[in-house]
Amino acid sequence: MEGHAQMGIKRADNVEAEILIAPERPVAHFVGRKMEREELAALLTSSESAGIVALQGMGGIGKTALALQLANDLKLKFPGGMLWARLGQHPDLYGILGRWAEAAGGDLDNSTDLVIRAETVRTLLARRRRILVILDDVWDHYGAHLLIQQALPANTMVLLTTRRVDTAKQLGCQVKKISVLSEEESLTLIAKLVDPLGSYEQVGRQVAKQVGYLPLALRIVAGIADRPSDLENIVHQLQTKPILDLLTLKPGDCEKSVEASLVLSYNELDAEMQWRFRALGAFAAAPFDMDAVAEIWGEAVDGVATEQVHNALQFLERRGLLTRHEGGLCTQHDLLRLYALKLLTQKGEAAVMRSKHATYYRTLAKSSDWRTTEAMFEQVHHGWEHVKERGVDVYDYFKAANQFLERRRWLQCQEWGRTALDWVRASDNSKAEGELLCAMGYTEWWEGHYIEALDHLRAGVSKARKIKDPELEGLCLNRIGLVHRDQGRYTDALNYFRDSVVIQQEIDDELGKGYAFHNIGLTFFYLSEWNTALEQLKISKGIFETLLGGTVSVLDQEDRVLALQGKALVLKAMGRVYSAIQQFQESMDLLQRSLILSQEMGDISGEGRTLSRVGQALLIQGKLDQALSCFEQAIDIARASNQRRSIYLPLRGIGQVMHLRSHNQEILDYCQPVLYYYQQIGDLREEAIVLSCIGRTLLAQGEYEQALEWFQRSLDIAQEIGARFGVAVVLNNMGAVHEKIGNLVEAKCAQERAAAISEELDIRIDGNIWQWID
Repeated sequence: MEGHAQMGIKRADNVEAEILIAPERPVAHFVGRKMEREELAALLTSSESAGIVALQGMGGIGKTALALQLANDLKLKFPGGMLWARLGQHPDLYGILGRWAEAAGGDLDNSTDLVIRAETVRTLLARRRRILVILDDVWDHYGAHLLIQQALPANTMVLLTTRRVDTAKQLGCQVKKISVLSEEESLTLIAKLVDPLGSYEQVGRQVAKQVGYLPLALRIVAGIADRPSDLENIVHQLQTKPILDLLTLKPGDCEKSVEASLVLSYNELDAEMQWRFRALGAFAAAPFDMDAVAEIWGEAVDGVATEQVHNALQFLERRGLLTRHEGGLCTQHDLLRLYALKLLTQKGEAAVMRSKHATYYRTLAKSSDWRTTEAMFEQVHHGWEHVKERGVDVYDYFKAANQFLERRRWLQCQEWGRTALDWVRASDNSKAEGELLCAMGYTEWWEGHYIEALDHLRAGVSKARKIKDPELEGLCLNRIGLVHRDQGRYTDALNYFRDSVVIQQEIDDELGKGYAFHNIGLTFFYLSEWNTALEQLKISKGIFETLLGGTVSVLDQEDRVLALQGKALVLKAMGRVYSAIQQFQESMDLLQRSLILSQEMGDISGEGRTLSRVGQALLIQGKLDQALSCFEQAIDIARASNQRRSIYLPLRGIGQVMHLRSHNQEILDYCQPVLYYYQQIGDLREEAIVLSCIGRTLLAQGEYEQALEWFQRSLDIAQEIGARFGVAVVLNNMGAVHEKIGNLVEAKCAQERAAAISEELDIRIDGNIWQWID
């Protein structure tokens, strides 16, 4: 296991932190709520049993402020820590679970299978002592229900805030309805925000009454007053302007009073600041960065916010119209954002500002590393919705985000890709259509949808030839080769890869050549031609290292990422070859370097696949505990990234570990679903390997006739696809079965055939240890 630590393999840390994900800091100048705080504290701490408490009330009434104050009051009562998340109208369950998992020692950045993701988080949190979870701004029960029921262990206490009584009831909460502040509490709040009122106390009471004692409205209105004397003018405006008639608190009119307060606060701004406030309505209901604000305001210098932008944001924050956070992020209360968007729409400015927003986040998705894009994904998605609705720049937006989507958000990758493909077809853009056909074919190949992948890739080749785009043609041909290789048609695969190389050499596409030579080398590996495989892989490695050895300016950000990923792939492939020929030191060194590259790039799906190969290499060496650890980590990553095919290789590996430990029933439990999957997608090589594994298990159980049947099925496929190493292994195993049942002639024949192949391949096959595992 020490070697694993050196390789950078992640291990869960069971040490508890005082806070897992800290709630936002308590609201400044929090006042009142003494009885509510005492009652809620008792509910949340009086019993060891888990429960759900809901703070229910209208928007702006102070639910979040009260929840944050409670978190501060009770932080020492929950030794396992606290988790906080804001759900809103469109909760990002994916991102919430990822942040929770990271806080608890895991990493789920790529997952889109919410149930599996939630169950993994539950396992991580179950190791801790009792925790408090705060779910803020819950609009519907579905998202909260999934988090509570699937992601939280049984001893968790949950505090949530919601506007809706029915949502709280659907979740089975103990509901505590939050009312507006009392007159005295409102007066205290105004005094804290404006300075001691002195002789203006009565005026302050009038202001509080006019805005309905609503905390949000009180804070916004108080932001207008620089001194207590300003309250007189505020009262006059509240009493004389027609729209402000809505400020009188009536049943069902509370949110209108907030809007009226916003109107008043907005009207106190000068024309320039009004425009700045309105423009913020272009953002999604999620954090946004100051540089994005600068871009929308048209004041970015080299993509960075100026001092003028910072000053304007600071002014809006003082007016209660914005919240700024450490790290340059900003947020707005949902009501503020909706009001800004309403104004933006009324002024006819929404389309322009949303377009600026989309342009900024399209650039971010294309040029930033994946972690930055993930942190801003709600805004990236908001930009996508804009271009999709308007039917402009759809293809450009998808293309910019595709690198990120392929590694982090597979569901969005497919969904956005289909939308973009429909759009470019309608716009008769042949080049864009060809590129999208190629991208969709790649996604479908990875998902194991081979028929659909070939359809799209062949159509991509046709488009590329029609528009005379050799780079696109070479890429499509290379990916068609991937499909044929997975289906065991190695000769066809090699022909496509070589055709791709010819084109790439003609157009001097070094990046494409690097990937093609990698694919050729891996195909020869599958054919058990290891020397040829290494020759081709070394060519690929040299190409990638040459590309990466230059200055950063030689490659743009996207191509540099592709070159790094290509180098990681070829190092992993070379490690597999050296493992097969039993040069384990070289194998582990190469796999370690591949793993480190994937980790440095943040490519967790690549990391997971490399861990599977590390596990296979360790398994061959008989290091079963270390192999099992790698397989388990690879499964966790595969589930997190929602890449279905990535989960089956480590599952098979665990089954093989179980077999070598004589846990024969367990290998069947692991291998049967793996076999079904590979049969379903048509991956003949993997199917043959799993058949061989099951045959070994039946042999160990003494079920000789059945074992022969499974070995024969494996042998037929191995011979069909030309996997000579697999043929030798299966024949060796069949010889062992024939010996057991007394068929000595058949045993000798099978073993001699296996020996001849192994001699030709210059490798030793030990039937008691070796299985066809890679």
